[in-house]
Amino acid sequence: MERLRIFDYVNKRALVTRASARRLWEPLVEVAKKAGDEFVVDFEGVEAITPSFVDELIGLISRLRSESKLAIRRVRFENVPTRLSTGFAAIGRGRGAELAEMGPNVWSTAWGPN
Repeated sequence: MERLRIFDYVNKRALVTRASARRLWEPLVEVAKKAGDEFVVDFEGVEAITPSFVDELIGLISRLRSESKLAIRRVRFENVPTRLSTGFAAIGRGRGAELAEMGPNVWSTAWGPN
């Protein structure tokens, strides 16, 4: 499965700003082109994330789905430095995605058909 390792592009242990997420646009496009309908966003090396960062990241993936017409249905977030809270789940719903905790440090982010 194709994998985007966030730390390789952002090089920060705490991801707190929307600007940090926007730096992932080009890498997301490249991974999605290779991936088909599912890929991994890997948070290895990241120690903290904020709702703003997560909102922007999910927004970028939603934008990629609509602009590129790629059949992205699911993105796994692995090595996430926090549990999936009701706040993070609400962010996903606001962007048209369903977030679920799949196990320790693993979230599934799923969308319906484009």
